Amino acid sequence: MQNALTVALPADLQVLPYGMAEDSDAFVVTRETAQKYGLTSLADLKKQNGKLVIGAAPEVKKREVGAVGLKDVYGVEFKEFKSLDSSGPLVKGALKKGDVDVANLFTTDSPASATP
Repeated sequence: MQNALTVALPADLQVLPYGMAEDSDAFVVTRETAQKYGLTSLADLKKQNGKLVIGAAPEVKKREVGAVGLKDVYGVEFKEFKSLDSSGPLVKGALKKGDVDVANLFTTDSPASATP
């Protein structure tokens, strides 16, 4: 694809090498939540077991790369799971408003759309 783009562009434009990117899930908290609870890693969520609310697409509740994996790998248990959308306006809005403490977002979201 990069070669096809290079051929199609006018001679005065140059195609730069692609950057490495990976589309994966991320568990996100606001800066305020991180500071309040001393969160710097997923493992830190365990210190707040039974206190935090997570918001994500419904399937995240049963996925190994979701709530099940957080419990199995890190021992994290949430107070509540709120079924919202998949890295969309509902989960982002809930995180911004404080309706959820932890949100499941995608790493390919632009900073403007992902930053609460």
